[in-house]
Amino acid sequence: MKSIAILLATDQKTDSVAGFPDDSVRFIDLLRLASDAWKFTVIAMHDNDIPASVLEHDGVIITGSSCSVNAQYPWLERLFTVIREAHTQQTPLFGCCFGHQAIAKALGGEVAANPFGWSAGTEVTEIVRSESWLPAPGSSIRLYSAHREQVVQLPCGARVVGTNARCPIAAMAIGKNIFTTQYHPEMSEDFITALVKSMQGELGTGVVAARKSIESGSDMTVFSNCLDAFFRYAGNTANPSGETENRTRFAEHMTVKAGRLAMEFFRDVSQLKIESKGVQDLVSNADRDVETLIRREINESFPDDGIIGEEYATQPGTSGFDWVIDPIDGTSNFVRGIPAWSVSIACVQNRRPVIGSLLDPVNNEHFLCQRDSGAFLNGKAIQVGASMELSHGLMGVGTSHDCETNPVPTMIRLLMERDSMFVRSGSGALGLAYVSCGRYLGYIEGNMGSWDCLAGILLAEEAGAIAHEFDCQSMLENGGKVVVATPGVFHDLRAISRAVLET
Repeated sequence: MKSIAILLATDQKTDSVAGFPDDSVRFIDLLRLASDAWKFTVIAMHDNDIPASVLEHDGVIITGSSCSVNAQYPWLERLFTVIREAHTQQTPLFGCCFGHQAIAKALGGEVAANPFGWSAGTEVTEIVRSESWLPAPGSSIRLYSAHREQVVQLPCGARVVGTNARCPIAAMAIGKNIFTTQYHPEMSEDFITALVKSMQGELGTGVVAARKSIESGSDMTVFSNCLDAFFRYAGNTANPSGETENRTRFAEHMTVKAGRLAMEFFRDVSQLKIESKGVQDLVSNADRDVETLIRREINESFPDDGIIGEEYATQPGTSGFDWVIDPIDGTSNFVRGIPAWSVSIACVQNRRPVIGSLLDPVNNEHFLCQRDSGAFLNGKAIQVGASMELSHGLMGVGTSHDCETNPVPTMIRLLMERDSMFVRSGSGALGLAYVSCGRYLGYIEGNMGSWDCLAGILLAEEAGAIAHEFDCQSMLENGGKVVVATPGVFHDLRAISRAVLET
């Protein structure tokens, strides 16, 4: 039987609902809905200095609390130290509400007042990232809520796995061993009802909406299964894949090698042989030669892998891994000597992107990521910006001639109505990479080929961006819509997308 330590952050002596069992009992009951395979150790942080042995458990839960992570408590700095040690040692760690915020702050994130004031009642979290322990992206989970602070800046290396408009970072994950939610999966309906009643003075007229929302209930059983699956997944030492690691190192090397060849052509663009594949869709001998180089080396290193590229026919594979390559993204710029183009290589495993490698050879900028491992620029960890307003940064906008009608003028008009500045660089892959390092707040395009976007989408997600859900198989076969943004503006950008691209 595996053990979980529950770090109890609530002081029941001052809690307005002290008549109910404490959070440790609620979490034990929650996990037992899914399995009887766990045993529990409860540590009350108000009375205990959190022993180092807590990290010897198979998992750790940090509960909610009426305390603020931004306050000064004798035990809080010790908790932050334990969180950092758990992260370093890869101890499975889950936090809700206060626990979610404490994990974010301990690892370099920021927690601030909720701009909407108190959140109380039932809130819906939209799942936006494919994770082994969560329902599919596009689905949702209802949980009870009681907070007036929330995470506004992710720790570097964190990714958003759940969101809503009132709480953009509603759930996050870090690596393979940390999972958090701003909400309360352990609360029962009678508990949240009593809590909202006790908060009537603070909620004011909002108490009516809070009470009404409780009627929609909570997906406690669904979340119980998710939490059980998370602890089993995070505790599996076989998680790291040597096969993926080997391909990441290959992608890193191959992108640089392809970039060198592309630069040889770029230095003398007057000698290029250029053809037109369609309206504003050019191809040169540089595109073909660079893709040929990449294909040849993939076949030598991973002969059973599939290859999907822009310039040549798809090569099926049998390993479950498929390489998706754009030898030169931004050919229109490239052939005219404009230094805004990139080499993009993605690797998909069983229809899920797992590697993204993107090189801007002109500026010697190499973006690299492996799924669940963060994003890097020239070896340095990167993350998206923290802006909550479209008017506070640049938005990348792409143009596709595959759309029946041109949506770009309407996109630009709607962005300008929100005082947003927009950029059309000619390389969508590079635009997505710019989201990952905070240069753009987001990127939107009506239709992109898989070779243009898969590496960039994964880069942005690994850096903390949210991507509109898409079916990877459909993207590989036909391309698709791309909407990617920092959490604070994702919902606004998606609303623009829906107004323009879904009408």
